[in-house]
Amino acid sequence: MVPSTIDCYSHQIVSEFPSRLFDYAIRVSYSKGELVKDVKDIQHPVFRACLQHCGFSRDVELHYAADLPSFTGLGSSSSFTVGLLHALHAFRGERVLPSQLANEAVHIEREVLKECVGLQDQYAAAFGGFNFIEFSGTAEPKVSHISISMGNLELLQQHIVLIFTKIKRKAVEIEQSKNLKNTQQRSGRAGPEPGRLPAFRSKRHFPLIRPVKEGLEKKIREGGRVSPEEARKLYEFPLALLGELANERRNLAKRSDYDGRGEEVVTYIVDRNINYTNVCDVYCKFCAFYRTETDPDHYVLSHDQIDRKIDELVAVGGNQILLQGGHHPKLGLEWYLDLLRHLRAKYPQVNIHGFSPPEFNHFAEVFRMPLEEVLRKFLEAGLGSIPGGGAEILVDRVRQRIAPRKCDTDAWLRVMEVS
Repeated sequence: MVPSTIDCYSHQIVSEFPSRLFDYAIRVSYSKGELVKDVKDIQHPVFRACLQHCGFSRDVELHYAADLPSFTGLGSSSSFTVGLLHALHAFRGERVLPSQLANEAVHIEREVLKECVGLQDQYAAAFGGFNFIEFSGTAEPKVSHISISMGNLELLQQHIVLIFTKIKRKAVEIEQSKNLKNTQQRSGRAGPEPGRLPAFRSKRHFPLIRPVKEGLEKKIREGGRVSPEEARKLYEFPLALLGELANERRNLAKRSDYDGRGEEVVTYIVDRNINYTNVCDVYCKFCAFYRTETDPDHYVLSHDQIDRKIDELVAVGGNQILLQGGHHPKLGLEWYLDLLRHLRAKYPQVNIHGFSPPEFNHFAEVFRMPLEEVLRKFLEAGLGSIPGGGAEILVDRVRQRIAPRKCDTDAWLRVMEVS
């Protein structure tokens, strides 16, 4: 089947409930409210089953609201179950895969609540987006994402109309009706031939569906060069698929390495982040790290303090440090050069992956020195490479909102070009 989800949501809020202050231990709010002392006392069957499934017995508060009313025939009930399970897992700090959410929802509805429902709504809700789902007997359903361009998406939306007729349909009743029809077919009574689906007369029935195993995906898997226009289309790909394609391209490039074992070998380095100071005068709105010179917990690490951190790194086989800090307004050029010379002399086997484009723009301003000269002096003193930190979002409109005192996009890129 080829299901698609729509931009209507099941809003689930889970929070801790201070039962010590009340004479009940759980509060549940949906079309009505329930105040109970134990999870077994909850009347709403799905709330009760999901809480028990996730191991909650008390001290929890749940609120539910939805963009669509229940029993619309659009899978809102299974979306509710999937959403509630997702919220409960998230409340406990557990990250679960869509397949696990779908399977747990199926278990709740079919095994615990004994409802006569199918599988498609749970999987559609858990995975979201536009998918091709293959159901094959007792095996777990296989879900493949379908890629659709923005132009085709707009065309699809122009030809789909969602009308709420106020006719309520329960999945249980629909599934029971299907079972009755299947029974009639097995007994030889009137009905379509079992196992047969009406053939599509024309490909025009599915002009917008293009499985991602075609076109651009095929080109990437075969190692083809992606054009700028095709690269923009990758934004429409699901993140999981992008990861899969990236790994496949890596395998193509590395297959012959390590005596033909390149697909099996993944290399890495052991390094350590060292923040030499937390003093910063940029004051980014999202930053919880920076301190001013008047804050009691501000610091600038000494050579000895940095050495101890590198000694610990080397002891476990590390060979690189990421050396970064705030934009300290008073540290001079010689402070940085002395530090780099010291580290290069004492730890020649450790690469200094240091600073960032915003820091170098800060250095050029504070030292009153051309950027090219700052970079040359740092490299001569022992800097090995420069990370791409401080980019956040390279859109000046956004940067002006979140970090107005940090260098703009052109200045950030210039550091990379010069270096």
